[in-house]
Amino acid sequence: VLESFERHVRFISPHKDTALRFANLLLLLPSIGTVARDLVEDVHLAKLFGLASIDRTMASLILNESQSEEIPQSLLI
Repeated sequence: VLESFERHVRFISPHKDTALRFANLLLLLPSIGTVARDLVEDVHLAKLFGLASIDRTMASLILNESQSEEIPQSLLI
C-alpha cells in the first residue's frame, strides 16, 4: 500500500523533493484520522440530541457502520 501511495505521490508531484513530500504526507495521516473520528463523533452527538439537521446523504456517508467494520483495527488510532 505504501509503495502504491509513494508512486502516486511521485506521479502527481514529479519534483526532486518527492521523498520529503511523501514523508510529510505520512506524518499527516494520524492527524487526518483523528479529525475524521472527531467529526463522526460530533455528527453522532448532533443526531442523537437533535442539535443539527443531518441530511440522509451526509448521515450515510459519515455514519456508515459497515465501513468501520471493514477497516482493520491495526489501522485505527
